[in-house]
Amino acid sequence: MEKLETIVSEALKLFSSVDDAAQLEQAKARYLGKAGALTGLLKALGYIPHGLPEVMAYFIGSIAGGIISVAITKKKYKTHEFEQIAKDVLYLLVLSYVVLFVGALVEAYFIVGG
Repeated sequence: MEKLETIVSEALKLFSSVDDAAQLEQAKARYLGKAGALTGLLKALGYIPHGLPEVMAYFIGSIAGGIISVAITKKKYKTHEFEQIAKDVLYLLVLSYVVLFVGALVEAYFIVGG
């Protein structure tokens, strides 16, 4: 957040000292151009909308893996309880794939542009 405040204050100083159109274009390119300071920050913010569902999906998937690992380690695979554990893990994995797919849709349509 401090970086953003620094960039904005520097930009305001620069834009207030502009005298002609050429200087204005240079100042604009410095902050809003392809390699501009604000452009870089905005690109980084673009990863957040699809990154959150992806991280959540990976987290759910790892929980499912942990649950099934514990069940196998405790040799519950020979019991009726393992059937319920396997169903729960399957539900978690399906949920993980759905959330990951939503993250992919967000990335494809809102960030990359369809």
